[in-house]
Amino acid sequence: MEILWSPWRAKYIASGSDNSQADTCVFCNISRDPANDEKNFVVYRALHNFVVLNLYPYISGHLLIVPYEHVAELVGHLHVHILPRWSGDTNFMSTVAQTRIISEDLNTTYEKLRDKF
Repeated sequence: MEILWSPWRAKYIASGSDNSQADTCVFCNISRDPANDEKNFVVYRALHNFVVLNLYPYISGHLLIVPYEHVAELVGHLHVHILPRWSGDTNFMSTVAQTRIISEDLNTTYEKLRDKF
């Protein structure tokens, strides 16, 4: 497997061992903070859910659809992943080359999507 340097994932990996935030839900925090939608990459807020860019995407434009309601009886804060596909994307890289390619940074993707909803 080819190894690509991706230092932005260090924060995500380290968060798994940070017990200081064990009782908080990232989605609940984002849902209660509309003033920081751009900082949190929220591209759209609807009546029952919001759409946010995944901070650790599998592909550019990886979105999460997150309901405002936190349902503890199932598995915490349920959400749906949306992974866009387009002509010329890197669809088989993970399968054949065991490499993932993200073609643009989150700020660029956010600027492209923010006004499309």
